Amino acid sequence: MLERDLEEKVKKLVKKLNGVSFKLAFPGCTGAPDRLILLGGKVFFVELKRPGGKLSARQKRIIEIFKAHDINIHVAYSLEDVKNILGVD
Repeated sequence: MLERDLEEKVKKLVKKLNGVSFKLAFPGCTGAPDRLILLGGKVFFVELKRPGGKLSARQKRIIEIFKAHDINIHVAYSLEDVKNILGVD
């Protein structure tokens, strides 16, 4: 499965759950997580990777920055991973 295919599935899942999913970009800064998901009063930052995909050095650094500020950020390699992150079946 390609990353863009996973992204489409995530968008459909979040919409079905009455949530909102935004594509993220940080102008002038690479490594932004792919999705900001708002669901049930919670905020999720999610980096999507195809199965077996690897985080770039910049993505790892962005994840470290988020965690240093006590912001939850997740990496998902499948739709099942996203469901687990969101706490849905």
